[in-house]
Amino acid sequence: MVAVDVVVVGAGPVGCAGALRLHHAGLRVLLLERSAWDRVSPPQLTSITPRALHDVESLGLAAPIREACVTRGITFRMISHRGAEVRKQHPPSEARLYFHRPPVDLAMRRRVASSGVPHQAGVRRVEPLVHGGRVTGVRYENADGEHTVQAALVLAADGRGSRLARAVSLPAAEVGFQRVYQGRLLATDAWPDDTLAVLGTGMPGVTFLVFSWRREAGRAVYVELETDLARHPEALSTASGGPEAHFERAARSQPGLAGLLAASHPIEEHSAVTLMGVRRTRLFVPGMCLVGDAAATVDPIGSSGMLLGVQGVVDLAERIIRDGVAGCDYRAWEQGHLARVREIARYAALLRSSVDHPWRMDLAARVMAAVPLAREHALGTMNGTRPFTEMWSPSRMWSLLRGN
Repeated sequence: MVAVDVVVVGAGPVGCAGALRLHHAGLRVLLLERSAWDRVSPPQLTSITPRALHDVESLGLAAPIREACVTRGITFRMISHRGAEVRKQHPPSEARLYFHRPPVDLAMRRRVASSGVPHQAGVRRVEPLVHGGRVTGVRYENADGEHTVQAALVLAADGRGSRLARAVSLPAAEVGFQRVYQGRLLATDAWPDDTLAVLGTGMPGVTFLVFSWRREAGRAVYVELETDLARHPEALSTASGGPEAHFERAARSQPGLAGLLAASHPIEEHSAVTLMGVRRTRLFVPGMCLVGDAAATVDPIGSSGMLLGVQGVVDLAERIIRDGVAGCDYRAWEQGHLARVREIARYAALLRSSVDHPWRMDLAARVMAAVPLAREHALGTMNGTRPFTEMWSPSRMWSLLRGN
């Protein structure tokens, strides 16, 4: 039997970040991962804010993110289905960095290995050890057989379908959203700028995100259809042609998008992905905390899910380092993290409604056109020092326009 301070289950970005921070502080850590060590997330683009990039600098993760970036500065465009448009230039010092996720995930695992964090990959089964109402470790199985690990704390970073959470009967997950995504990667010269665009379609609950960046030869555009399945269950109906037909119908409803598709040729097409939102009312039982997607899967706006998870686990690690595993106030951390989840969920709802409701989109466009980025940063609306919803609530937007 092995004894450690903390067992981390799941070697995604959140699990790796937590394991690295605790290991660097001198705690005995064991990281367990179900997949092969060199198997990472499927191809996808994600983003990170300058502030969040600074937060992961000490973990050694900033360099691989910068290397995987496809943009340094970006033009943000908001386009209503009626054709109204606003553009705002974000220079490299203030813009989100958009990057390919797989090489970053792989770099994080390599960082774990090179830092000497004990880890096991190819774990087929992990279950908690419970004694007297407290989690006291885990039992796992791999190619070498069954193993038991005693631990003062278990960090469950095993995804939104967390088996560890089910095993200790944490409250049932609540579906915060249900969406389908279908993306197409295209080669085109139709969009000359490094651009992120939010396109309204005039179909409530349906949005297009268009992302353009330079490639070695020419340009690439990633077009992603996002549909709220609660309001458009027919999107996955085979009778209506399935996600591909839904993509085409929605594209025809957005002026200019059909032309972009016609002027492009596909590089890669991703199949439709259905994503269910998970939010929990509790993240802690004695001896175990849920982190990352095991704790909450938020509506994925601008990589908020990954960043929220990393922020949450690093915050928890700092509390453990300061107060000790036994002395840490896990309930206080739980309440703080749940508050951040609720804040991002409200922000996501407001941002989506900006596309669904033209009056709100027009107001948001006026704010982005009228308020300098430097002022937004000073107010804390762009770098996360103020709650997200303060920027996108109608009262806050009017205040910004009035210069308050």
